[in-house]
Amino acid sequence: MPFGAGCTACVCLLTPDTLYCSNAGDSRAILVNKAGKVTELSHDHKPDDAGEMKRIKAGGGFVDDGRVQGIIAVSRAIGDWEYKNPSLLAALEAKKTLKKKKTLGDKTAASPTEKKGGPYRNIEEGKKHQVTSFPDIKKVALKPEHDFIIVACDGIWDCFTNE
Repeated sequence: MPFGAGCTACVCLLTPDTLYCSNAGDSRAILVNKAGKVTELSHDHKPDDAGEMKRIKAGGGFVDDGRVQGIIAVSRAIGDWEYKNPSLLAALEAKKTLKKKKTLGDKTAASPTEKKGGPYRNIEEGKKHQVTSFPDIKKVALKPEHDFIIVACDGIWDCFTNE
């Protein structure tokens, strides 16, 4: 399957007076001031968090041993198509079949998703997936006492606290 992988993402955007942090997954970012006080810019998206579990169950999934479907340890990620809307996989398969038919010269085949602009264009629908790629976004006003930002993946945060 061409879409059998996924990743998390944590991105920070700095403007002269504002910091934006967008996070999907268990990567994390913190902002530290000169006195060592930490401001959490993001939080880990774990399947057993109440809001995340509610979305997973509403999407037809379950959480077992802190994992979606007993397999994946994050509730938000880019990729991981098997945990997205089932119609997405069906549309991708239909597109693959259409491509084969076009290669063989069948001009009558039409994909059901071609008219809609693709199966993954609806953001509101994407928020409902068992594992969504829709991020949390935090906006923080920058102050002179802010010193540095740490953005790291779960390998770091599994070993260290924010402090």
